[in-house]
Amino acid sequence: MSAGAAQQHMAGMGLVAPAYADCPLIACHFGRAHVVPTAWVPILYSVAMATEAVATLVLGRAFDRFGLLTVVAATVLTACFAPLVFLGGAGLAVVGVLEWELGTAAQESIVRSVITGMAGPGHRASAYGLFDTGFDICWFAGSVVRGVLYSYSITVLVVFSVAAQLAALPLLLATRRSLPATKL
Repeated sequence: MSAGAAQQHMAGMGLVAPAYADCPLIACHFGRAHVVPTAWVPILYSVAMATEAVATLVLGRAFDRFGLLTVVAATVLTACFAPLVFLGGAGLAVVGVLEWELGTAAQESIVRSVITGMAGPGHRASAYGLFDTGFDICWFAGSVVRGVLYSYSITVLVVFSVAAQLAALPLLLATRRSLPATKL
């Protein structure tokens, strides 16, 4: 395994994880800010889950063809979900939820697939475990930060989310450069 590439990938995803809002915070916001009628929240969530199912297939195919660039592209595409979800009206919020679920699909599928190219067959389970532990610690810390920021200022929450995701891009690109050409 390329230790440098693994560290860069974890650092990049360690920035994405705390920046990425979860469904309870988005649903809470929709209810508190009356972005959409309360009855629409579970419907939007259902549409988001269907989006994730399709996005996972599309992203998996793209990852097979383009490798880590798919993770970079997904991060770029989803970096603007927060302003749409937290600052937009109903129409923009729906687009934001779909972008958010694209990012969730990336995190739950192709982000972890990168590990396969970094770890040998005898070490993949440990590598996945280490990655998931680090990612989940960052996600937990981010949940605390997002909750505090939401209480303080939704605009600051949005800036935090976008900035952290964009800050991950150089690390993800460096990961790509650190891997052998056959594992990109």
